[in-house]
Amino acid sequence: MKGLFGAASLGLALTLGMGTPVASAATAAVPASPATAPAADSVDNRLSAAKDLLVAMQAKEMFKSQFEASLPKQMASIQKEYPDMSKETRDLIERAFREETDRSLDGLMIDIATLYAKRFSADEMKVIANFHRTKAGAKLRGESEALQKELSGVANTWSLEVVRKISKRLQEQLREQYQNPKVSS
Repeated sequence: MKGLFGAASLGLALTLGMGTPVASAATAAVPASPATAPAADSVDNRLSAAKDLLVAMQAKEMFKSQFEASLPKQMASIQKEYPDMSKETRDLIERAFREETDRSLDGLMIDIATLYAKRFSADEMKVIANFHRTKAGAKLRGESEALQKELSGVANTWSLEVVRKISKRLQEQLREQYQNPKVSS
C-alpha cells in the first residue's frame, strides 16, 4: 500500500496547479460492469459506497501522511538545486505544496472512488468498508507500510536466489554441452 500512497502523494506534490475534477464528471465515468456491478446497482449507489469505503480506509489521511513524510525530502532536493534559496522562499514553496495538496485531495478521492466503483458493487464495497472499521482493518492499515517493506525484502531475496540458481544451472548445462558436444549425423 505504501507504494500506491507514496506514488500518489508524490504525484500530488509534483502536479501543482491541476484542478480538481467535478463530481458529476467522475460519476458519468463509472460504467456498470456486468461482472462486478449488477445493473440494479446504480452508479450513484456504487459511487456513494466507494466514497464511504475511502472514509473507512482513512484514505485521505493516509495520502496526507504520505505527502507530509515525503515533503522534507522534496524540499531538500529543491534546496540542493537552488542552494541560495532564502528561508522565506523555502517556506513559501512548502506552504504552496501543502495548500495545493489540501485543495486537491477531495478531487483525488473522487477519482479513486470512481475507480473502486468501476470494479466493485456497492454491496462488495460495504463489506470491505465494514472490515476496515474493525480492529483487524485498523491493524492492517497500521501495519501496511512496515509489512510492504518486509514483503519487498522477502521478494528481493527470493528473486536473487532464483537468478542465482538459474545462473548456476545454465553454467552447468553450458559446461556439459561444451565438454560433451553432440555429433550431428
